[in-house]
Amino acid sequence: MATPSSDYRAALARLGAIGTDGPGVPYRLLVETSGCVILILSADHEILEWNPKAEEVYGVPRSEAIGKNYVETFLPGEVRDAVLSEVGRVLDGEPARSFENPVLSRDGSQRILTWNAARIVDEQDVAIGLVAIGLDVTEQRGLKSRLESVLDAVIDPIIAIDEKGTVVRANPAVETTFGWSPRQLVGRNVAVLMGEPYRSEHDKYLHRYLETGQRKAIGIVRTVIGRRKNGEDFPCEISVSEMRGAGSSRFVGVVRDTSEKEEMSLRLSQAERLAAVGELAAGVAHEINNPVNTIINCAQLVRDGDDEPRLLDDIVHEGLRIASIVRDLLDFSRDHGDERAPTPIDDVIERTLSIVGGRIEKQGIRLEVEVEDLLPQVSGRAQQLQQVLLNLLLNARDALVADERPHDKLIRVTAARGGSAAEPRIVLCVRDNGPGVPSEVQDRIFQPFFTTKRDRGGTGLGLSVSLGIVKAHDGVLRLTSKPDDYCEFTVELPVAATADSQDRREEPIGPVDQPAE
Repeated sequence: MATPSSDYRAALARLGAIGTDGPGVPYRLLVETSGCVILILSADHEILEWNPKAEEVYGVPRSEAIGKNYVETFLPGEVRDAVLSEVGRVLDGEPARSFENPVLSRDGSQRILTWNAARIVDEQDVAIGLVAIGLDVTEQRGLKSRLESVLDAVIDPIIAIDEKGTVVRANPAVETTFGWSPRQLVGRNVAVLMGEPYRSEHDKYLHRYLETGQRKAIGIVRTVIGRRKNGEDFPCEISVSEMRGAGSSRFVGVVRDTSEKEEMSLRLSQAERLAAVGELAAGVAHEINNPVNTIINCAQLVRDGDDEPRLLDDIVHEGLRIASIVRDLLDFSRDHGDERAPTPIDDVIERTLSIVGGRIEKQGIRLEVEVEDLLPQVSGRAQQLQQVLLNLLLNARDALVADERPHDKLIRVTAARGGSAAEPRIVLCVRDNGPGVPSEVQDRIFQPFFTTKRDRGGTGLGLSVSLGIVKAHDGVLRLTSKPDDYCEFTVELPVAATADSQDRREEPIGPVDQPAE
């Protein structure tokens, strides 16, 4: 009967690993130069081969390791049963699969190895041992553990999805924000965390991106609507990054609940709007005073017996003019909450100028307005967009009033198409030929409470509130300025994604025909 050593020698010879007289050159080079641990164990776990990488990982030279029982010597007690189960699968000839376990080094420390193994059989096809190849992944697992600890400690939800939109990983913060535990969320479509219209559009967008590479959300911070497990919608910001692997991608999103920020922004917006109403009071009084005088004079003539029909027409016309001014002012000061709808930008311009244009011109400033014909509508809150335009107009007016240079003072308001065919936008510009914004403060101009008009009652909220409103509309607000030449604020807003966004009236908007009831 053959001894174990001769059985293994014969088996390895059939595998081509050694020659009949001992290890061959290819086998020796493979084992001794490999960056992986290579072991040969007998069926009862005796160590028969121990390469230089094993010496390095375990801290035990080959001369000491050969002949020892691997399980008893190098496996922690708590993992022995699991490892023996995997070894049993290999010896039984089950399909190969990798497994991972900690091992003991001579100094008492533990390393983590990922294994692949194959059985060795004798001439009767009976398993007499196995060859195991192990990769030391201790550092990688340590890094992974530290990374997971960091992710678990982040207070913002972090969610990873696959190419189908299925959640594959989520940190504990998702439960605080969304009400779903990570365990509940993994395996579900990420759309369960989205409010409309994002919930319905997400899978189509993801598929389109994978097919065309067209980006809409990846690599930028977007304001969207999230949905909690209880069905409550809330505003949030999300940034999405892509991680490419072998033949597939993963997408990681970081979400920030902006409910409190939005509430504070709305309060600041309302405060700034009410401050603007006070600012406009004198101008509105002047705008109303002229038609009131006309009405009084016409009524006096009628009372004195003048039966000219035109006098009554003038009274009606001037009364409607007053109603229009008051309606616009009331509409501006009213809080419209979350109402958002396709909005004509020329309506926004006209309504804003109706309550502030006259006063600006009375202060010796010329107003020019140029609006491109048949502009598509934007999706927004008309009152908030009106507030943005009003802030920009008042800033331009204040700059020109304070400008002591003798010149023709001008504010120019324009609106035109912009963007691209894929992402059309409306571009609204307010430009004045005043002293401009000093270059050293341009980077701070949108910061809350920063103002260059502190001595003239400036609060420093107008531009910061305006920036918040524009961002909430998925738009852009930027400044370009040349000292002692001009200052221009540009607002870019996405076109409303509705079929009727192109359905604009060809006739200019006229005065209101009936007073508000």
